[in-house]
Amino acid sequence: MVKSKALIVLIVLIILPSISYNLDACIKSPVIPFNFLNNIKTQKDPQLFTKHAEMISNSSEDNYRPKIAIDSSNEIHSVWYSRDYPINDSIIYSNSTDNFTNKMKITESYPKDTDPCIAIDNSDTIHIAWIRDSEPGWLTDPTEVYYTNSSVNFSTHKLVVNQTEVDSPQIGCDSFNNVHIAWLGYKDFQWNVFYSNSTDYFSSIKYVSQDSLRDYSISLCVKDDVVHIIWRKYIAYKKYRIAYANSSNDFTETIISKNDAYYESPKIKVDDSGNIHIIYVERYEKKEEDPIDKEVFISFFISYIYLDYFNDQPFGFFNFDVIIVYLAIFDWIHGSNYNYEYFSRIYYSNSSDNFNSRSSLSNLTSTCVWYPDIAIDQYNTCHLIWQGANYYYSNIYRIFYTNSSKKFQEFYIYKSEYAIDHSDFEIDGKNETHFIYSAYRNIWYFNSSELEYYPVSIDTDIIIDLINLYFSIPKMPDLTNLTIISIYCLAAFNVIALYLPKKRRDAQSMGES
Repeated sequence: MVKSKALIVLIVLIILPSISYNLDACIKSPVIPFNFLNNIKTQKDPQLFTKHAEMISNSSEDNYRPKIAIDSSNEIHSVWYSRDYPINDSIIYSNSTDNFTNKMKITESYPKDTDPCIAIDNSDTIHIAWIRDSEPGWLTDPTEVYYTNSSVNFSTHKLVVNQTEVDSPQIGCDSFNNVHIAWLGYKDFQWNVFYSNSTDYFSSIKYVSQDSLRDYSISLCVKDDVVHIIWRKYIAYKKYRIAYANSSNDFTETIISKNDAYYESPKIKVDDSGNIHIIYVERYEKKEEDPIDKEVFISFFISYIYLDYFNDQPFGFFNFDVIIVYLAIFDWIHGSNYNYEYFSRIYYSNSSDNFNSRSSLSNLTSTCVWYPDIAIDQYNTCHLIWQGANYYYSNIYRIFYTNSSKKFQEFYIYKSEYAIDHSDFEIDGKNETHFIYSAYRNIWYFNSSELEYYPVSIDTDIIIDLINLYFSIPKMPDLTNLTIISIYCLAAFNVIALYLPKKRRDAQSMGES
């Protein structure tokens, strides 16, 4: 009789973990069961559209924050910073004249040179600014903004400012080849926008904003000898406005957003007609009740009993480890995990109506977007890019593109399984668009002649990403009924587990006697 009961328990213990495993595999497998897609209109999910994207960095190092500029001969000049462990962070320069083969280390003798920016003047002189932290430390040692240019082969480095902390330097050139630099600086316990230029070789510094606790996300554009600066102005906790200033009125601050919101990463460009174009991210928070995965602990619990039984160890409610797991099951069932997820949208606006209206660019996809950028071509067409993923837990990242001539219809031009870091793009004199970005610790370059602009649609993009999301993230549908049945089974196992070893020990003791 004992052997029969033991055999029954053994069969049940073998079958249930298999059911548990198969259910878990069915839910989380990337293979779509039950012909799930039969009734959904789809087409082949496009792969990497930039088939000729070229890695222009050294793969042996970690490379970040690329920027590009284009000279009068349509040559591409790029700059980024490279982390060569364990020595330092260095500023790297390369260009398309030799297909980005040669890479010049502009700096290599300091612990931390990061966040470079680049501009080219009318004489095709290349100007670069960056952040230097010669003694890295958080708000303890001064950091600096440094500047150099190609007229001295980048060999002379000019100190622009020395402050407690600096961030996000921006650079531009006017028609007189003067260089203009703006940055975020920490001074008097506040983050503010600062500005300087080369007319006096950066000897004077101007406060652009002074009455904000934390200004952030700065962008600079020089057009027709006017310097335009835009930034995110702090109002209150998670409330910001978009502020704007220019050099024609001595950088008097103007608020161009119509309400307080969680703005991020505003960018600015000015066209030949003097119209100001801006793009920015507006972020939202959503409180979600996250269904808790009940299967994990149940599978572990059954496996624990299964292994424990064949080790002939005492088990059941009197085993402390099993009690913890068993209680964890009940906590897991009745608990709720509330979390705040962040969703965002890309918006575009311009000065033609004094920024009173705006266009939402990421309507069809991308609940999570970041790093927008903007460029104006010779026909005053406004080109816009941004990065995003369709869902918070998506493992597919894209670079999205649109322009004003297409009435801001969404396209995506690059797709990757790796998170995309900062990107930049510019338009040359032949109206060709050049892109640069960092992904998987390397810098990549491609241009518009190598692209297919793939329209974003509900059928081909959101549905596929939704399916990928559903079958990949560690979430499960409601299995309450199944879980309750499993718990009853587990309770029965515990009773049997308490009974069988006693019978076995009694039988053994009778045999010994």
